[in-house]
Amino acid sequence: MGNPVPKPQFKPKAKKNKKSKRSPAAKRNDFPPGVRRRKKVDSQGVCELCNNARIEELHHVKRRNPGRGVYSNAIYLCWHCHNEIVHKDRHVEDGLRDKYEFNHGRYYYMDKKDIETLWRFRKEIDFESIKLWEKVNRQKVDL
Repeated sequence: MGNPVPKPQFKPKAKKNKKSKRSPAAKRNDFPPGVRRRKKVDSQGVCELCNNARIEELHHVKRRNPGRGVYSNAIYLCWHCHNEIVHKDRHVEDGLRDKYEFNHGRYYYMDKKDIETLWRFRKEIDFESIKLWEKVNRQKVDL
């Protein structure tokens, strides 16, 4: 017999570096790992509504415009409470927002960039809420 026919060598194509389709503003809605760790420690591993020991979701108290991924906008919930708030009872979510606004200031759901933009364009800002936001989120806002 003669020499066998060599099999063709296939080179894997170089993977293109796919860029995320999400805008930088949308990425600001994600909770950074440091915020996740701090919130989990502060909640002591239990649901912040029903004190169930099985937490599953880090939930935005206010998700819609802008609803950023900052500490003051985060709450750990068990699956049951998350389902109740998001899919069933909007009154609970409204009450939760009121509680967070009272405890964390009027701008609890904004990040530093949102507050600085608010200051630049409106000039009407609640400075007590800003101080509370800075204390809770451990960040300084440059106004």
